[in-house]
Amino acid sequence: MKYILILTLSIQYVLVQETITINEDLQLVPIAENVYVHISHTQIDGFGRVASNGLIFVDSGEAIIADTPANNRLTTDLLDWLTENNISIKAVYVNHFHADCLGGLEVVHERNIPSYGYSLTRELALKDNVIAPQNTFDSPLKFRIGKEEVVAQYFGQGHSPDNSILWIPSKQILFGGCMIKSLGAGKGNLSDANLDEWSATVDKVKQHYHNAQIVVPGHGSHGGVELLDYTIQMFEPKAKGG
Repeated sequence: MKYILILTLSIQYVLVQETITINEDLQLVPIAENVYVHISHTQIDGFGRVASNGLIFVDSGEAIIADTPANNRLTTDLLDWLTENNISIKAVYVNHFHADCLGGLEVVHERNIPSYGYSLTRELALKDNVIAPQNTFDSPLKFRIGKEEVVAQYFGQGHSPDNSILWIPSKQILFGGCMIKSLGAGKGNLSDANLDEWSATVDKVKQHYHNAQIVVPGHGSHGGVELLDYTIQMFEPKAKGG
């Protein structure tokens, strides 16, 4: 009975919290206690006005940000909001090397906030002549945020060769970024995709984090493990012959 009460209170917290509008191009959506999806809206050539997701996890006055908004202006707005609310930003994690993940790293570095990404993410960003994450990982990387642990990990190629994930164990929340599709979404930008491996990579993620309660994609609405299943099915290689 005690467990059910705690769970109910947790659900009520999510329901009563309202979206925080920083400006018309940047909103924060609470998805669990001390966890927000930051949604930034930018113009992207060939796609028009696009809403991109990132994540913020806060514990004991410290935060980790998963992905920056796609430009310096919106990243400045996001960092200012956190600072004004007395939240110390301990790290910025980057999901992959595209602009909707790291487009605001210049501002992050100007404020002496350390940034992290998979080793190939840094390599591809530098090759693309854009600002790259300062610190890299090849094996799972654990962050200490307040009293909690957060893990960044690479499972394989998909939306891009370098896409990784961020896992919040205490919340059972998985930030999958653009490797994961929201329900009903199309395939999106495939310019750097590995269509042969995408499905298998997401299947590895699912096997490892099958207990995820919330899954956050790079674009569109968050959900549960059904987003992983949807993505696996979408990119499953078609059987040859027959």
